[in-house]
Amino acid sequence: MERTFICLRPTNPSPVGRVIARFESNGLKLIAMKMINATRSQATEHYKEYRDRPFFNKLINYITSGPVVAMVWEGVDSVKKSRHLLESACFYNLRNMDECRDIVRHGSCNVQDAQRKINIWFSSNELRINSTSR
Repeated sequence: MERTFICLRPTNPSPVGRVIARFESNGLKLIAMKMINATRSQATEHYKEYRDRPFFNKLINYITSGPVVAMVWEGVDSVKKSRHLLESACFYNLRNMDECRDIVRHGSCNVQDAQRKINIWFSSNELRINSTSR
């Protein structure tokens, strides 16, 4: 079963519950989730493809400035479905458009990217409990 990685940097009040409901109603299964403060090391590895971009340090500073919600989702075409859900107008309807600009949301762009990012944020023990692809 295909897996994908989703990361939200929530604002207050947080739309995380509504995002989860939206993903579940589209056939995806949440197999791991945690709210953590990202380390600079995690953030740098996560966004390494942007290392030479002018916004890199600002992105790293922002993502490490407070808690993030890291999630692993599983399902048929989970990468494609989750990216569509994050990018769709339906996601923006969850909150006021102005407030949505403050939510950093990340969805893996392909299966390989998803696996790399899952490995950055989760241990194998954290994934084993709820996975359907054991």
